[in-house]
Amino acid sequence: MLAVWHKFKAFLGYRLILEVAIVGSFIAFTINPGSLGDLMRICGVLFLINMVIGNYRMGDITVAHWVVIGIFLITLLINSFMPDEMVHRRSFRYFLTIPGMILAIHCLSKRANPQSRTLLFYCGIAVLALIVQLIGYLTVERVVNSGGLESYSLYSNMHHFGAFASLILPVLVYFSTQIKGWLRLSCVGGAIVAFYLLWESSSRISWVAFFSSILIAILIFFRKRELLFGLIGFFIISLIAALGSGFVTIKNRILDILANWRSEERVTVWTDTLNMLGDNSVKDWLLGHGIGSFRYYFSDYNTFKVKGKIVDWNFPHNFFFQIIFENGAIGLAMFLGATVLLMIGIWRGYHRLKHQSDRYLLVTLFILFWMNFIHAALTLSLYHKYFIYPFSMIIGIVLILLEKAGQNKPLKSMAGFRDVTNILVDKLPMLNRWLKEHKIDA
Repeated sequence: MLAVWHKFKAFLGYRLILEVAIVGSFIAFTINPGSLGDLMRICGVLFLINMVIGNYRMGDITVAHWVVIGIFLITLLINSFMPDEMVHRRSFRYFLTIPGMILAIHCLSKRANPQSRTLLFYCGIAVLALIVQLIGYLTVERVVNSGGLESYSLYSNMHHFGAFASLILPVLVYFSTQIKGWLRLSCVGGAIVAFYLLWESSSRISWVAFFSSILIAILIFFRKRELLFGLIGFFIISLIAALGSGFVTIKNRILDILANWRSEERVTVWTDTLNMLGDNSVKDWLLGHGIGSFRYYFSDYNTFKVKGKIVDWNFPHNFFFQIIFENGAIGLAMFLGATVLLMIGIWRGYHRLKHQSDRYLLVTLFILFWMNFIHAALTLSLYHKYFIYPFSMIIGIVLILLEKAGQNKPLKSMAGFRDVTNILVDKLPMLNRWLKEHKIDA
């Protein structure tokens, strides 16, 4: 029985299983979003298994990861004071996946040769996902629903479709800088196709998120020569894709929002949300009303109508309003503080990373972070899986790069943690087996 247990323990603790789960979540996000939530939870469970019976140890957790855990626990503590019926169950379940995904990525990075077999594989998945989405878009647009409503490929609306196209584009550009041969050409061609799908999505918010994030990154990180070449290449690809999509449609979408922004539905919802916030008590301003609770309170303040009928809203399409209402000033302060620290870490890490490929990856993640944030802040709930999954992946990889740059140290490298560990081992010898060093699996 003991031998069977050791084999079972080695099997579950082997990080290849965790890698398969993370790859599966990436495939789900790009091709089959319906299974994404379950795969995120599986990744969290596999991380816990690796920590309890695998090779991952508490000392491997870095300071920044402990900050993430701390914010998570404080939010849970605040949420525990809220009435159960005012906490949205699905939003709460997605919130629980955040630390599990971030730590699962860190756990996976501890295996030997972490880049030896994944770059080509992820690149192939990204290209395949783009091909699937393009086929889905053209099939619905020209065959299934010819002359009818617009096609959003495998997604349910223009904003989800636009988010996919905008997020996959920088990833393909990064892969094209790291891979040689025909697959590099596939990445360049895929970037043009992704740009085409971005224009075809008609999601103006996706356009704003994409262009603003790219331009900010170019101005912050690139030098004069790189800035010039980056801007030229960026606008050439953009114009090629826009030519394929059609300038007239793009121009009409832009002119429409400029002329009719006052009647835009979000403006009405934001006004009603401000009225609702005006009735907050001191406790509500400090602690909020609970995760996902906006939907249960907003109906009393909602004035938005379509054809004379009130339209329900589950979230305010504004992250800051949602955080201040659901998580209070404490939640907003933690979110803004963590974001500022992350940006400072990225800036310092960019100048301390030794390898150019790592710097390119860090800049790509900076772009993806702001694309995801700007887009989701105006179209999704803070606890929507289409925001939480890329957010967790981006944060997880950024913290690994900051660890390589010396910006994010693991606890076991800190003298205080070693002293506490030695005291615990002296007092409780049974912990020695659990705290001792293990050979990292290949």
